[in-house]
Amino acid sequence: MEGRYEEAFEPIQNYLACIDTLSNEAARAYYQLSLLYKQKGDRENEERELIRSVIADEHSAVRQNRSLRLLAQLLYEQGDIKRAYRYIQVSSVDANFYNTRLRNSQVAEALPIIERDYQLERDRQERRLRIGILLISVLFVIILLFALYIRRKRRQLSVARRELIRQNEDLNQMNEEMREKNEELFRLADELQESDQIKEKYVGYFLQLCSVYIQKIGEYRKTVNRKIRTGQIDDLYRMTASTQALQTETKEFYKKFDEAFLHIFPNFVADFNNLLREDQRFDLKKEELLNTELRIFALIRLGIKDSSQIAEFLSYNPVTIYSYRTKVKSKAINKGSFDKNIMEIRRKV
Repeated sequence: MEGRYEEAFEPIQNYLACIDTLSNEAARAYYQLSLLYKQKGDRENEERELIRSVIADEHSAVRQNRSLRLLAQLLYEQGDIKRAYRYIQVSSVDANFYNTRLRNSQVAEALPIIERDYQLERDRQERRLRIGILLISVLFVIILLFALYIRRKRRQLSVARRELIRQNEDLNQMNEEMREKNEELFRLADELQESDQIKEKYVGYFLQLCSVYIQKIGEYRKTVNRKIRTGQIDDLYRMTASTQALQTETKEFYKKFDEAFLHIFPNFVADFNNLLREDQRFDLKKEELLNTELRIFALIRLGIKDSSQIAEFLSYNPVTIYSYRTKVKSKAINKGSFDKNIMEIRRKV
């Protein structure tokens, strides 16, 4: 009371050293220390001593407390309204229980202020809570709408992906068909080019052969005319009745054909034999270029596949040509693709 605050610390601390720190006496001593720290403006130590005083009051079951009310006011000033309100409520209950006018009036002064600010803080928290709930609800709706939008887009993307896959498969199929068509076109173009070159070579050969035969027919006509003029009818009859000249010319014709064909397809005989079983392959005589069977399939390789045309060319019966073809085909390693393999024998490049 005299204002000698520094001197007041020592007797109180000496007193606390001699008593139970959780007794009612200690609670009073801690309360006095908090007042000294308050006079010094040391709020931290003031709060600490008030807390010790409240703990001692609670431990000693004393409800006529001042420390809890002052602690509530101190917390209120620090802005901790929630704890201040809880402590002032306990202090009010204790004052009512003890039923003293002084304590009731002291609590009554602080309680409305703290209660009002607590209510305001509570209202602010509730508003923030409502705003937070509203914001969360709005965000939830936005997220839900966004999720529905993403789901819809995923479905659209899935449909588009399936359509793209289908179109890609169709495109791959079309590309494959185009590739096959291109290969077929290249093959046909190659065959056409080969056919044109074969025809070109054969035209040259047979124009030359026709020229030779025209000359021979001219010489033959001169011989016939001369014998008729000189009356050598018997010699003329013997000359025209003999088939030797015709046979000679036929053999010469086939020889010319064989030479022309093998000039274009020099490996024909070897390639053809490779299509046959080893024990059924053709072994030509030294002077032979092609035999009858090989000559038939040479014509087939040139594109003449009709047996009647082949028979007319080789002076055979169509049935005979068919028999030759069937017999040779029976010797093939692969009978199913024999005709195709014949057409795949390549010419000289």
